[in-house]
Amino acid sequence: MAGTHGDLMVARTEGTIFPVGRIRDEVIPWAYRRPTAEPWWRVLIIEDADRLNPESSNAILKTVEEPPAQTIIIFCVPTIDAKDFSVTLRSRCRHIYIPTPEVDDVVKILRAEKPDLTDEQVRWAATVSNGHVGRARGLASSEVTRDWRNQALNLVESVFAPERAYLEARDLAVGAKDTAEAQLKQKEEAELAKLEESLGVGGRGKGVQAATRGASGQVKTLEENQKRRRKRVAQDQLDLALTDMAGLYRDAMLASMQAESAPIHPDRSRTAAELARRVPAEQLLKCVDAVNEARGLLYGNAQPVAVVSGLVGSLQVACGVGAR
Repeated sequence: MAGTHGDLMVARTEGTIFPVGRIRDEVIPWAYRRPTAEPWWRVLIIEDADRLNPESSNAILKTVEEPPAQTIIIFCVPTIDAKDFSVTLRSRCRHIYIPTPEVDDVVKILRAEKPDLTDEQVRWAATVSNGHVGRARGLASSEVTRDWRNQALNLVESVFAPERAYLEARDLAVGAKDTAEAQLKQKEEAELAKLEESLGVGGRGKGVQAATRGASGQVKTLEENQKRRRKRVAQDQLDLALTDMAGLYRDAMLASMQAESAPIHPDRSRTAAELARRVPAEQLLKCVDAVNEARGLLYGNAQPVAVVSGLVGSLQVACGVGAR
C-alpha cells in the first residue's frame, strides 16, 4: 500500500504521453528481473496506460505476449475503447472491470482521512466528485478546487448570456494554464536547482568548465519535460471542469424526464431545473455530447481557448440561444 515493496513497480507519466524510452529502458528490464524472495511475484502496474502512444505500446507488446513467468502486468485505463487503449495490447490481456466508487465508499475514505470535517462537508464532497476519490479530497479541503468547480458550473448558466459566455470560456481555459504553472512552480524550481548543483553550474576552480560542458543540453531537456508536464496538468484541470459541466447537463436531463436518480450537483438543483424547463431532453443530451467531444479535443493539438469557445457555441446551438 505504501508503494515501497521491492517487487512492485508503479509506472506513471507526468507528460501527455508515456515516453517509449522509459518503457524500453526502465519498465521492461524491471519486468524481467526475478522476485527478491521466493515464491513471490513481481507486479508491474502501469497507470494512465491510455497515454501509451503507438511506439510505447509496440515496445511493450512482446513483453505482454510472452511475460516473465513470475511477473504480473496491470494496465490501468479509463475504458477499453480503442481511443483509450491499444487494441493489440487489449487482445492479449484479461479485462477486469472496476466500478466507479459509490458515494458511501468515498464518504468512508474521507472520514478516515479528514476527521476534522463535518459529515455535511464530507457527504457534499463525495457526492459532487462523481466517484473520483482524488477530486473529493480536493473539494473537501481546498477552496481553490471549490472555486474552480463553481467557475465551470457558472459557465453552463452563462451560455444563455452570449455577451459574457465567451469571456468566461477564455477565463476558464487560461485559468487552467495559470493554475498548472502555479501548482508546479516550486517543484520545477527545485528540479532545476538540483540539476544545476549536480552539474556544478556556478562553481569555480579547475575542471569546472569541462564538467559543466553540455549542461545547457540537460537543462533544456529538463525544461522540455517540465513544459510537457505543465501541459498535461492544465489539460487535466480543464478536463475536470468540463466533466463538472457534463454532470450538470446530466442532472438537467434527468430532471426533464422526472427520473428517480440522485443528482451529481445537488447544490445546483435550481440551475438543473431551469435548464430542464428551457431546453428539451434531447437537446440536453446534445449538450452532454458536445462537452464530451470537447474533452476529446483537449488532448489533441487544439488550443484550449479555441476548444472551450467552440464548446460554448455548440451549447448555444443546442440550447436554442438566439434562435427565432
